[in-house]
Amino acid sequence: MGIGRKLEGDFPPGVSDVAALIRAFDWSATSLGSIMEWPAHLKSAVSLMLPAKAQIVLFWGPEFVALYNDAYAPTIGQKHPRALGRPARENWTELWEDLEPLLRRVLDNGETVFAKDRPFYIERHGYPETVYFDISYSPVQNEAGEIGGVLCIVSETTERVVAQERQRLLAREANHRVKNMFAVFHGIINLSARSARTPQEMAQSLRGRLNALMQAKVIFPRKNGQG
Repeated sequence: MGIGRKLEGDFPPGVSDVAALIRAFDWSATSLGSIMEWPAHLKSAVSLMLPAKAQIVLFWGPEFVALYNDAYAPTIGQKHPRALGRPARENWTELWEDLEPLLRRVLDNGETVFAKDRPFYIERHGYPETVYFDISYSPVQNEAGEIGGVLCIVSETTERVVAQERQRLLAREANHRVKNMFAVFHGIINLSARSARTPQEMAQSLRGRLNALMQAKVIFPRKNGQG
């Protein structure tokens, strides 16, 4: 029995924080069973996942028991490390109705699920937020082609998506202001044209009205009382 414990304690190899957590975890109390009993394709997937720099989470079996690497841990915030070795439903509760169908497509049907900037609602820092990920979910199969789990390679894109949306809103606001400016100019021209008898009078009227407009800061108003 001592030899068995030693062998189990040696897997998975590596010096990463999550590798150490996996070695110390009591897997016999989970549906995966003792590490000594893990199938070869599960061990292979874990061995490939842990040293990777990509953000990877592995959901195994019908309960989607979660294993992941150090790169992935920050993406779930306060859910780490309690999510490790637990069924996904327990720690991804707030988005389970969204996440489970994606995982089922892979585990039950053998599909590969891919999406860019996929939104997810999550509570990872004690408050709700919408985050965005590039995702690639694929089945982990044994030699007979039986699917044991779902390997999820993800990359969080929240910062980029939020920045792009901010730029889009700023561009829309700028476009709106330009349209307003041209509408004001059009009105001023019409007024000046109706009251002027000569081109010189029209030019003088336009200059006067534009100067008054700029003095009143109607075209480019300052916010918060600045300027």
